[in-house]
Amino acid sequence: MQHRQNKIDPKTLDAEKRVLSSMLHIESACVKALTALKEDDFIGKTNRDIFLLIQAIYETGRTPTVPLLLQEGLKLGYITDIKKKEEVQAIYDFEQDHQNIDYWALEVKKISKSRKAKQLLRDYYNKIDGAEDIDQFIADVGDNFFDLATDRNDEDVLTGTDICLLAQDIITERVEKYKE
Repeated sequence: MQHRQNKIDPKTLDAEKRVLSSMLHIESACVKALTALKEDDFIGKTNRDIFLLIQAIYETGRTPTVPLLLQEGLKLGYITDIKKKEEVQAIYDFEQDHQNIDYWALEVKKISKSRKAKQLLRDYYNKIDGAEDIDQFIADVGDNFFDLATDRNDEDVLTGTDICLLAQDIITERVEKYKE
């Protein structure tokens, strides 16, 4: 039996790198990507780690930059060798497309959903023969695909008050930053 090797499509990694590069160059791209994407949308381990670092930096009110990313990456154990440092720099230097960040974030999301749908199909295919109640099995399959299709598990429902407080915090941080 031939072993099937799971290779990551270069187009997938390119889409992820465009998003990350844009996040490191333009703050509005960072906000849009952090709103649209979650860590499990990134299949490349390095890309996922960089996304998490950018997210951690941004959530502390700082603007993600390469030096700050490297500093935090070293401190948190993501950056462990010179190769990782070079990968961070390569992502920063990657062709960023901040004007189309919505498009690229959506591409990453679509690729992620496709990957998750394939995994659900494999999982349920392997379980179907052992299903005692086929109607319940089909209902469970439908529920899981509905959740995936609607991003129900990824939703953060914000109230009007939450949004106002978030905006107030961001504005306050920016004003304080410029006062210094």
